[in-house]
Amino acid sequence: MASVIAIDLGSTNLKVGLINEQCQILSVRSAAVTTFSREPGSAEHDPKEITNLIIQLVKEVLTGQNAEDIRYIISSTYHFGLMM
Repeated sequence: MASVIAIDLGSTNLKVGLINEQCQILSVRSAAVTTFSREPGSAEHDPKEITNLIIQLVKEVLTGQNAEDIRYIISSTYHFGLMM
């Protein structure tokens, strides 16, 4: 059955979900994202930490699922953030 992986990167948490073609949520996992500040009023995240968390959470939501059923991966991030 076709399914979608949804990745939501917020400023405090990262969530990954697996949804089937009937819009049923099959699995959801989340983890806290570390925020640090180099100067007052700033907030930063470590791209390596975020990448590792995405990999970990995708593996967790796919446990017991057929990865070949994934048709799309959708991502959403906070504000206008872009991680390269």
